[in-house]
Amino acid sequence: MKHTLISLFLLLSLTSVAQTRINWDILADVNFVVEYDETLGMSQNVPRFGEDPQQYEGEQVSISGYTIPIDGTGKYYVLSKFPYSNCYFCGNAGPETIVEISLKPKAQRRFKTDQRVTVVGKLQLNERDLYSLPYKLVEAEVEEL
Repeated sequence: MKHTLISLFLLLSLTSVAQTRINWDILADVNFVVEYDETLGMSQNVPRFGEDPQQYEGEQVSISGYTIPIDGTGKYYVLSKFPYSNCYFCGNAGPETIVEISLKPKAQRRFKTDQRVTVVGKLQLNERDLYSLPYKLVEAEVEEL
């Protein structure tokens, strides 16, 4: 019985460190450079990530913010540092203040605009796909509040 309790405690401890809590200051460590894209025939702002976000690339992380639905299925959202009225899309912040969220199938549900949540997922840094945001959380789930 004693060994079972110790094993359970160790398992729970490992689970709790399986993700790292990050904040928006970490994601602010990015600069944008203008590069010409031959395919599009125009210049684009391309992100260059600093050491802070690079250390978390591919890692399971959690971050809190405000939801902005971007499709009707409940699978894709943008998580914003700020409520919608102050977010990047309204011109009051930079692209480092938003993260593209792709929820796991079992985690898909509908959130209201500006609903405050904490999302857990694998962080991807995107320098090349112009149709996605610079930061992405994939295989994501929402922590219950």
